[in-house]
Amino acid sequence: MDKKQTASACLEQIRRRIPEALAFVEAMGDMTLEELSACSPPAASPPQDGEDVIALARSLASGLLSPALGQKIALALERDFRALTANHLGPDFHPEFSQGDIIFALRGLKENIPAVPVLAWGCMPGNSFGHPRGILLGRGRAQSVRPGRLPVLPDKHRWVPLSLREAFTPDQPRRLLEKAVLSSPDCGRLTPAENAAARRLLAEVFCHPRVLEQKSYGDQATVMNSLLWERLFAPSLPPPPPLISLDMTLFSLEIIRRDLFRPHSLIRCLLEPEVSVNLLHELNEVMGCWNLDRQGRGLSSGSFLFWGIDRRKNFRPLSPDAACRRLLSADGSIRLDLEPGALEAALAQRRILPGLLISFSALALARGLLCRGGVYQIGYLENMRRGVMRALSRSGEKALAEKLEHAPAGAMIGGFIPLRLREETPLPERGGEPEEPCRVASPVDILAGGGLGADTLERLAAMPGKAAFAATLPFHYEEIVPSSERLPGWLPALADNPGLFPDGRD
Repeated sequence: MDKKQTASACLEQIRRRIPEALAFVEAMGDMTLEELSACSPPAASPPQDGEDVIALARSLASGLLSPALGQKIALALERDFRALTANHLGPDFHPEFSQGDIIFALRGLKENIPAVPVLAWGCMPGNSFGHPRGILLGRGRAQSVRPGRLPVLPDKHRWVPLSLREAFTPDQPRRLLEKAVLSSPDCGRLTPAENAAARRLLAEVFCHPRVLEQKSYGDQATVMNSLLWERLFAPSLPPPPPLISLDMTLFSLEIIRRDLFRPHSLIRCLLEPEVSVNLLHELNEVMGCWNLDRQGRGLSSGSFLFWGIDRRKNFRPLSPDAACRRLLSADGSIRLDLEPGALEAALAQRRILPGLLISFSALALARGLLCRGGVYQIGYLENMRRGVMRALSRSGEKALAEKLEHAPAGAMIGGFIPLRLREETPLPERGGEPEEPCRVASPVDILAGGGLGADTLERLAAMPGKAAFAATLPFHYEEIVPSSERLPGWLPALADNPGLFPDGRD
């Protein structure tokens, strides 16, 4: 195949895995990233009021950051009831998350909104792709567009949910600061600019006193993201609206605990026996939910509504009994009645954590929070909404199902990663011409370049969304297509859309 044929074949491989994301991009027309940032569907009347979500956000941000910032996130949510929900819990060094933060905030940077609300998913283990255990660089291994690693945090307890991880100590960051030149296991010694930026992040983010005084990793992540966000912008710019990143898992856990005792809440309704049975089958094989085994009873993967947590704080998938009245772990260590009192106690004690379905049901479906997600969420959140509606209708809850007809199912924003790291490495096979692969810029690269200036932000805001996504295709291809299925020449075939270089030379 020639280059054009290879690119077309690669695009079809991507489409098979994230069809909803490709359909969303193709329907954008001439929409710019700034317009995407501001895009919100018409407000619908949700089954429940969202005031408790706003109050909880205010309370958590006040305690972790400051009462002033707690007030700002409340004002932001009151004006525009939406949040970025694409990120994983932790400091946003992954380019997909850090650039998603920037694009989500583009319109708000101009309008000086009170705050940028982010809810980051913490019900996943510490070995997930979005949890680098430290800092990520734009450049990584040769012939790859994946970020390079600079490990900072210990690799122990990798199966502990991020929401339940203990706070890290300053020992490892300080040991790294003792080294004159830092090195990555993926790309070797850091360049002088990378080295200076990484050392600054170790000192000013990982070792910041406010970070080290927190009692959990999730609380540390909230403070770290606030500090990291401030450093992404050039000193010549006015301070950006604060980014306030909270743990979505523990956030929704508190909302669910209250809903368990509200007779007409969506969560309470989903736990009714007939509704639970119908949910089990309607959400089967939906991403983020579960897969039934061949007998249609137990689960072959995923967990039903909640994830079990054992004594070592490791995940335990939970399957329902035949009547969906009890949750059971395969090893018999967890047996839990699906009724409000038992569930509330287990949530309070962190013996279970809410899964994606019940978290989004409490926030997006019940209260109408617009969730701006990534290339997977644009598909599975809509499938969840439709599955919940079908389960409710089949159980005689048609009135409640109809209220979800216009519930916001989310909009993609986390899959656009247009900011680029410019590399100029002479390659003999190219006659000494510089190579400029589609490496995405990480916070290290942005900081090394002096931060995002007004000109870069203007160009980013005016960039067509389709062009931004086209520039991201090599990243998505390598991330979601297994190496055994990747086509020869995929990288140069997909690298014709260079993206946007913060140095102004694009």
